[in-house]
Amino acid sequence: MPGPIQSREDLLRWIDGSVLGDLRTLRLGVAMQRKADGRQADGRVLGGANYLLVAGCCMALEYLNFVYTGKQDSAVPFMRRFMSPTNERYGLVAELFWECFRHGPVHKSWPQLVVVDGDSDLPLILGVAQDAPWEHLCSRSLKGRTAFLVCASTLLRDIEQSVDERFGPWIMNESPNEVLHRGNPPEKRIPMDARLLSGQIGMVRSWKSPEPELSS
Repeated sequence: MPGPIQSREDLLRWIDGSVLGDLRTLRLGVAMQRKADGRQADGRVLGGANYLLVAGCCMALEYLNFVYTGKQDSAVPFMRRFMSPTNERYGLVAELFWECFRHGPVHKSWPQLVVVDGDSDLPLILGVAQDAPWEHLCSRSLKGRTAFLVCASTLLRDIEQSVDERFGPWIMNESPNEVLHRGNPPEKRIPMDARLLSGQIGMVRSWKSPEPELSS
């Protein structure tokens, strides 16, 4: 089988060390940002990375769901089966969560406002807390409007728990062999007549990285 993932053990190492490991690095950066009082040494503002962490979690969820189902552009089946035991609200509002917290931050840098056609109520605001577990998958009033809140760090912890306690054992004991193909890097096939892309591929191949100098 082509690709770096040759076994179920390889797949679990990739999920824990890279897919989730990168998100842990981001979570650690959030903790460092607090210690730095929100500014770099040169005085430039450091953001809270709350939206970025949620977007990264959604990227991970989409990959995990693809490994599970072989289908892209959603994480609802994964959330329902593997995350609901941690918090049943994942299953109860999986579609709303995915539509708003995935598509908004990934494509437009903001969680989307939820407006129901024909509903006279004000839009449902979506908010992301940095590290406030009590504000996860719940609502509260913000300036007279209802806000649906997610805590970024809690979301990551719940994904980790779902992998450790349920998805990992499913991969090792129940999954079909197709999970190894799904877990490997996807191929992007370029048609022979796609001249623009073919030309750019040739250009990239010519941009050789300079070899690092070897220390004597």
